[in-house]
Amino acid sequence: MKHLEKYIPNLLLTIILVFALIGVEGITFAKNQLMRSQPYIETVEKNDVALKSMNAIEKYFKDSENYSGIPADVYMSAITEEDIKRMIDMKINNAFDYINGSASKYDEMQFDFTKLEKSLSDYFAEFAEKNNVEIDDAYNQQLKKTIDTAESEISNFTDVYMLKMIEKTGAFSKLNKLYGFVNPLIYISAGLTAMFIIIIIIISRKNFLYWISSALLCSSAIALILCLYFKLSGYLDKLVIRNDYIYSAVTGMLNGTINKYIVLQTGIFAFGIILMAIYIIICKKTSSIDKNSN
Repeated sequence: MKHLEKYIPNLLLTIILVFALIGVEGITFAKNQLMRSQPYIETVEKNDVALKSMNAIEKYFKDSENYSGIPADVYMSAITEEDIKRMIDMKINNAFDYINGSASKYDEMQFDFTKLEKSLSDYFAEFAEKNNVEIDDAYNQQLKKTIDTAESEISNFTDVYMLKMIEKTGAFSKLNKLYGFVNPLIYISAGLTAMFIIIIIIISRKNFLYWISSALLCSSAIALILCLYFKLSGYLDKLVIRNDYIYSAVTGMLNGTINKYIVLQTGIFAFGIILMAIYIIICKKTSSIDKNSN
């Protein structure tokens, strides 16, 4: 009866500890992986997203030759893959600077297109000279329109995480308001986790390693099952995204996040096994000592 009286509280505390562990691990991981710009930038680098975006830009300007008459090289000679990478990084950093409160408002991007503007201006001037086109207001308006359109299209092609579309939904402003609660939630969940561990140690001095290791094993098992389901089901690979550069960025980020979480939970599961092994070894030694003393 005494064993049952201790078993039930320990079982209930362990169940609560399982969810507390899932909470503190999940929130901390989400903050470090999903609410920072660096993981998104690393995904862009790992999946050659800048090169894919560059290829898409080149294709767009080649296709536009048919109706604009402007050779694609006029545009492409003024931008490099490094420029595209910087634009992508700027968009990502600007978004997360606003989300985490480093910036007071969201600015999509302020990139220096001086080289592109010069290339187009030179082409227009050369064209006007060869074809006796008068440089008047209509000429200047057309030049400005061409430059604005080119800059806008390049900006769209470097929005590899569809940040502009997400911002229009009001998601960034909501995340900006919610971000302030992230650290308090981590502290609260970590405090609760520590409190339940201490209570288990006090209530079950001899068997606390069993209950704590059980909580670690259960919490990581639940997380691993969910992650492995998404990974093995191929759900992410079925996402319908027409643009190759966006598909590579989005699926690369999602798959990378899942992989990192699987590694984290596998480590926690292994730590739980180690604690359980220590508990079993201690139990065996204690049992052996009791037998010898008798």
